Amino acid sequence: LAPLHNPGAASGIRAFKELLPDITSVAVFDTAFHTSMPEVAYRYPVPNRYYTDYQVRKYGAHGTSHQYVSQEAAKLLGKPIEETKIITAHVGNGVSITAVDGGKSVDTSMGLTPLGGVMMGTRTGDLDPAIIPFVIDREPEMADAERIRHVFNKESGLLGISEKSSDMRDIIAGKNAGDEKCALAYDLYVDRLRKYIAQYFGVLNGADAIVFTAGIGENSAEVRASVLDGLTWFGIEVDPEKNVFGHVGDITTAESAVKVFVIPTDEELVMLLEQCRIGYLAKDLYVEADWSHVLSGGEQQRLAFVRALIYQPSWLFLDEATSALDEETEAVMYKLVETLMPDTTIVSIGHRSSLSSFHQIGLFIDKGQHSVIERAL
Repeated sequence: LAPLHNPGAASGIRAFKELLPDITSVAVFDTAFHTSMPEVAYRYPVPNRYYTDYQVRKYGAHGTSHQYVSQEAAKLLGKPIEETKIITAHVGNGVSITAVDGGKSVDTSMGLTPLGGVMMGTRTGDLDPAIIPFVIDREPEMADAERIRHVFNKESGLLGISEKSSDMRDIIAGKNAGDEKCALAYDLYVDRLRKYIAQYFGVLNGADAIVFTAGIGENSAEVRASVLDGLTWFGIEVDPEKNVFGHVGDITTAESAVKVFVIPTDEELVMLLEQCRIGYLAKDLYVEADWSHVLSGGEQQRLAFVRALIYQPSWLFLDEATSALDEETEAVMYKLVETLMPDTTIVSIGHRSSLSSFHQIGLFIDKGQHSVIERAL
């Protein structure tokens, strides 16, 4: 379903399993955030058997990014995320736009595969399906499914139109130097972005904010300005002094009816929460609360492991850090620390005998007597 990503990811997992057979491999699916889409959004108007027999439907992508930045946008709006309507634009070499209603994805631009939706660096985005048989009639070699996948995934988009590059920086430089193909590639890219964002105003029946994130969304003030210049009817007023490279946060005027934010994405944080088995807390990242009275002991301990994995200390002292976890979850937490923090020295204090299996040296104290056991890992 994702030929630019899945084969490499699967090969990486297999290679590491062969080299390090005892490590824990965690797969975090960035389609998961889009499972809240209603059927009217994820179904295609094709014969039912394609859905029932082959699960042909919209799955979306970039979910961890859309989830994170929509939560951060709610914080900037000063509203509970349940009361917000946000359009998130993950704009990089891969591009997807998502309509987020009350913190849940209700529609997204990528489809069955990441090929659908907006024009991208080397991907086509949405196409008239009749293009495929039309081209096959004229280029018989295109009758091969793998050839079609290759051309539409790796030879199209900005690269296909400009015939120069898939990098927006090169496209802008070419456009400014008078290259007509680069200028057309830029205009097509902006046009498709603008259309999807405008479309999602209709899906949401209005929006509180638009969020730009990822490589181009975060760093190209020119692309943001070009897209937003065609959306002023919605009451968007961009502040040119804020819409500059390096600015993070609100880039609109005080009078703007719809806020526009630049928010760097943090997919790694969402994935760490998933790895530590508390991915469902990602929606509450922006909420201030007395979490010691909200989360269970086990949730608090798993969240502590997330913090450790984020900050990567040289020394990590764990005092009864897994006392509220079952042994299987405890093993997962220690394996994550061992795998993702290989240079960290871990000192654990606890009553569980199971802790000894995660350490090289153990000091055992019982009724004033002690013994030291050293083992090779």
